[in-house]
Amino acid sequence: RTDKIGLTDPLTGPFANFGKDQLQGSLWAVDDINAKGGVDGCKLEIVAQDHQGKPETGIAVANRFIDVDHLPMFYG
Repeated sequence: RTDKIGLTDPLTGPFANFGKDQLQGSLWAVDDINAKGGVDGCKLEIVAQDHQGKPETGIAVANRFIDVDHLPMFYG
């Protein structure tokens, strides 16, 4: 089983450097966790979406994570 975790960050636009760094750090953390057997035997997977540093886009991404993707957790 794989548990997906949503990540919404500015991957493009004026704040992209911060978002790309957070995404890379999150991917490294998930790789480390998965290499050690995951969480209670479940592997993790990051689902990343770009909010471009725009609040209205961030809200749309969060709503997609909740209403469409049904992700149990997301962060940004």
